[in-house]
Amino acid sequence: MDRPLTAADLHDAVFGTFDPVLTAAGFVWATDLKWVRSVDADIRHVVEAYAGRHGARVPRWGVSLDFVPHVVGSAVRWHRTPKTARIDLGYEPHNFQDEWDFEGQNWVVWPNLGHPTPAERAGSIAQQFGETALRWLDQIDGLSSLPAAFEREEAREGGQFSFDNYVQYRLAYAFTLARLGLADRAHAEFARWVAGTNIAVDVQSKLRDLLRRLTGCA
Repeated sequence: MDRPLTAADLHDAVFGTFDPVLTAAGFVWATDLKWVRSVDADIRHVVEAYAGRHGARVPRWGVSLDFVPHVVGSAVRWHRTPKTARIDLGYEPHNFQDEWDFEGQNWVVWPNLGHPTPAERAGSIAQQFGETALRWLDQIDGLSSLPAAFEREEAREGGQFSFDNYVQYRLAYAFTLARLGLADRAHAEFARWVAGTNIAVDVQSKLRDLLRRLTGCA
């Protein structure tokens, strides 16, 4: 087996295969291995290859929503630019692979692959984007399409991690419903999110106030 690539060389191998495909689909490189495509004033499509275990790069995709906050420690933050965009609802194909099945690792780019090489694996992934990432993302073309997307992912079965294992998803669902004026449903989903987290009471209060403002109930 060939020697493992350095982190910088693996980054370049992934970038060199992902960037032409995503650029052709209207995405713009934002930072690290993250590409962003603006849908409208509130919604951005995101494709990224995040840093995984043992130096691997793992692709995922989803939507970043300007009207949804996120929590960092005890602070409530926003992600409203391409560079700061983060996935509020997404799909991680590796979640649906058996982590002990090497043949099932087609969605992970390991630095120590021999055959295929890391660049070949990244290229194979990039070639699949049209039928995977872009098909998933193209279903979300505006605010009105978001509730169905949340419902699809909440109902999806078979992964190692479920909808609520991704802490941002239900919070984003609540804020999406609020943005659509569905106040009762928004507050119900927010209550479910609070029940499944260990968020401090003062942070809960800040988020609840933002949610009320979004529904016009402040």
